[in-house]
Amino acid sequence: MMRSGLLDTDDRLLPCPFCGSVAGFRESEKFTEWPIRAECSNSQCAVMQPYHYKTREEAIKWWNQRVTTP
Repeated sequence: MMRSGLLDTDDRLLPCPFCGSVAGFRESEKFTEWPIRAECSNSQCAVMQPYHYKTREEAIKWWNQRVTTP
């Protein structure tokens, strides 16, 4: 899988829910209207948001959602 751009880590993002690695933002030059997404920094994990967002705050909101067990 090709990942373009630099991963910019941010303490507001929770760790990856699958491997526990640091998460960060990647900004796309291709999707200029919605350029931001969050993803795992571990290249072997390859977990990323399937959607791009307009702001980092939106990406944080969706990345940080976790399923709670009853």
